[in-house]
Amino acid sequence: DFQLAVNTEKANVELAKANVNIKHSVYLRYLELKQNKNLSQNELDIAKTEFDVAKANLKLAKVGLQQAQLDLSRTQISSKISGYVSRRNIESGSWVSRGDLLYQIVNIDTINIRLLASEYEINSLKVGQMMQVWAESNPQSAVMAKIKRIGIEFATDSFAYPVDIEIANQEHLFKPGMSVHATTKIDLATAAKTSPTSTQNR
Repeated sequence: DFQLAVNTEKANVELAKANVNIKHSVYLRYLELKQNKNLSQNELDIAKTEFDVAKANLKLAKVGLQQAQLDLSRTQISSKISGYVSRRNIESGSWVSRGDLLYQIVNIDTINIRLLASEYEINSLKVGQMMQVWAESNPQSAVMAKIKRIGIEFATDSFAYPVDIEIANQEHLFKPGMSVHATTKIDLATAAKTSPTSTQNR
């Protein structure tokens, strides 16, 4: 609807321009006739008034076009950051107000992942230790990461200890909601491909 309104106002501007050209031409012809004393002053005044009205209508048409373009621009909402849409609260075409939560966007260039380690595994882990991590959906694309934090309390719901790691994810191999696996048994080919510098905490 807003795009149609813009197109309509553009057409109105073109019509107003054409009318201005016609009224201007008539006024110039009447002005010449008046100078040759072949036209009354009243007829010249009427032609001048009609020309002025046509110019005013053109200005109004341009204002209408500007308003329609402004309304159309307000139908597109842009995010100030780039990222991954993790939640959507509206559908295309919905009416929204200032302050409404539309989308939840997260930057996934660097992501934090929480792993679960059993009571047996926790004794072999320490902060700063390197791990090899991969997504269940893409096990061939493993990366290196460092352990940032190890929980000291046993989680009763999972019967495991939380282990937090941070991954440099510029290629967006990992996305929110993915199942992730990790191991401390480092594959040398993966370690060479993913330098430790790229996985430093930021």
